[in-house]
Amino acid sequence: ISFSFAHIFYLNRISLILTLIQGFYLAYLYFKTQNFIFVALLHSFYGVLVFTVGLGQYFWVGMEEYI
Repeated sequence: ISFSFAHIFYLNRISLILTLIQGFYLAYLYFKTQNFIFVALLHSFYGVLVFTVGLGQYFWVGMEEYI
């Protein structure tokens, strides 16, 4: 839940739902592997993948005012 809350500044419900799902998934993987580097690399990979497949619009709305 805190992983999703950390992305609240995107001001988009879809981004919160997607990050909630990813947060549970990454927490599960960390629990299974106990490898922080692996989970951090997956987080980076999924971040790039989100923009590659076109879901980046949900993670960029409202960001202009913070740049």
